[in-house]
Amino acid sequence: VWEPPYEDAPSITMTISAPGWTYTSVPASDVQLLSTVEWLGKGDEVDNMPEALILPDALPPGTGFYVSGDPCQWESTRPEAPATTADEIVAALAAQASRDASEPVDVTVDGYAGKMITLHVPDDADFADCDQGEFASYTIEGEERWQWHQGPGQIDDFWLLDVEGSIVEIRASYRPDTPTELVEEMRTLVESSTFELP
Repeated sequence: VWEPPYEDAPSITMTISAPGWTYTSVPASDVQLLSTVEWLGKGDEVDNMPEALILPDALPPGTGFYVSGDPCQWESTRPEAPATTADEIVAALAAQASRDASEPVDVTVDGYAGKMITLHVPDDADFADCDQGEFASYTIEGEERWQWHQGPGQIDDFWLLDVEGSIVEIRASYRPDTPTELVEEMRTLVESSTFELP
């Protein structure tokens, strides 16, 4: 069970049906964020990139996502108005420069509708040339945190769901050499999610 750091966002429960997954929690003070970072991981890390990593997140109703036009130059290409629905967020992610985005697909998790999209970090991305040295998909309205990525070549499956007004975002991250069966295992794990409203 993942408990959000907000009183008015849903908690997330996933069913782990395969061995080898580990849970990690890093306090906000350790990563210079406003909330603790928690994830499920499996496999080996290579060049700072996980073999399989699942990061859940749930935001209070009405929270805005600033999806930058360029995830490398994410500060200077931040839009004036945030996206506030799953459809808007995924459409903005699909339009980002250099992401080689898949076509968004409709998904339903625990009875809640949303979208799933696969994005790539370019193989030749040089994070040193990016704003604050980070390649970031979006920033959160009212918070000094962003959804960043670990390295060139990383692949991310994003699930964005509207859960009674809250946006639930679950990201599954992996490398190009991650076995297909492990990618499918991650997707099954994410799709097992259930949500408990506050």
